[in-house]
Amino acid sequence: MLAIVGVLALLTWYLAYTQTVVRDLSREASRVGLMYARVYDALNDTNPDAANAALLDLSTQIREAGVPLVLTDTSGTPTQAVNLPFDEPITSPRVREYVRLLDRQNVPVTQPGVGTVHYGNTPLVRGLKVVPYLLSGVLLTLLIAGVYALRTRTRADREQVWAGMARESAHQLG
Repeated sequence: MLAIVGVLALLTWYLAYTQTVVRDLSREASRVGLMYARVYDALNDTNPDAANAALLDLSTQIREAGVPLVLTDTSGTPTQAVNLPFDEPITSPRVREYVRLLDRQNVPVTQPGVGTVHYGNTPLVRGLKVVPYLLSGVLLTLLIAGVYALRTRTRADREQVWAGMARESAHQLG
């Protein structure tokens, strides 16, 4: 019975989480489409300020996506940061450590003479990395509970057989 409740709980959680992932992916696809459309509009616009406006729109979209981002100058000193998981000034050594973490997640984009963009994963990607471990843990727990229940049931059946044989032997002798 415990296994059935566990499986139902796991399926319910999985369905709810899958719906959340689908919603987030749909939102992400919409955001990317809007970014491409904005860049395309700026490239075709003859207004000299169109490119700057498109860049500002892109930076807003990136901020809204939750992507952690650190910009460094040519010497590697952080100059700007958004969506960091902590509140520290840009000059903090913790920001420099976080830049190294971001570089392990994704290859930074370097623009010679300008600086480097260091970026991490979206919250959706970070969440998806945890799911296989959670599912494996729950399934392993259910498997162990099932094996334990089966062994307990087998042991109880065996003891009933021995008790029945003992009664029959006592009846035959008695």
